[in-house]
Amino acid sequence: MKRFIIFMMLCTLAGCAQQSHFPPDVSGDLQPVNSASVMQEVNNV
Repeated sequence: MKRFIIFMMLCTLAGCAQQSHFPPDVSGDLQPVNSASVMQEVNNV
């Protein structure tokens, strides 16, 4: 039983290691987080 559990844990970890950890591509116009307009909005709140 212990061997089965260890085997299943290793399979799960191996599956997680194969997945990409990068976020998916973004579509649309990107706006910098610290642009002047965004900072003005933050300061007005």
